[in-house]
Amino acid sequence: MKPAVKHRFLMLGLLGTLSAFGPLSMDLYLPALPVIQHDVNASATLIQMTITMSLLGLAGGQLIIGPLSDHYGRKWPLISGLVLFTLASLGIALSNNIWVILLLRLIQGIGGSAGQVLSRSIARDLFSGHELTRYLSVLMAINGIFPIISPGFRKRDSHVDGLEWDILLTRRHWGHSDCVGADDFA
Repeated sequence: MKPAVKHRFLMLGLLGTLSAFGPLSMDLYLPALPVIQHDVNASATLIQMTITMSLLGLAGGQLIIGPLSDHYGRKWPLISGLVLFTLASLGIALSNNIWVILLLRLIQGIGGSAGQVLSRSIARDLFSGHELTRYLSVLMAINGIFPIISPGFRKRDSHVDGLEWDILLTRRHWGHSDCVGADDFA
């Protein structure tokens, strides 16, 4: 069943955003590595391992979620992946233990892979032939834009009264202040 023309743009934007969850979490996370290293008092090697764990989750999750979505349908694996991604992100934000962060980055990667694999599966379910090729190429273009615009989600200067904007999106960082005023984000 093909979606109506007016819903195609909405679906394209939604699927493009879903496919970018995993890579976007990486792009937002990388600039914060030195601060996270200081915050959890871990070695550079262990902090770099959080990237590896996320990539393993992104890769391995596709191997798990793809067959699950073929068996159970697209909806529940997608919702489960988004919930897993969100809960892991919150856990990372609240954790001060590098070992917990490593485990949660793996789980976050698995959850993020749901958007990657299912956005393509949903497109394949809805379209075929040249229409599928065109849809997937636009989907890839949308996915490719996120690494370019992700710096816009971050505040350019490093410290904002003890709180990192990068980490606010991906991980909590307690500095000297327990609360953040609206003027901190101006």
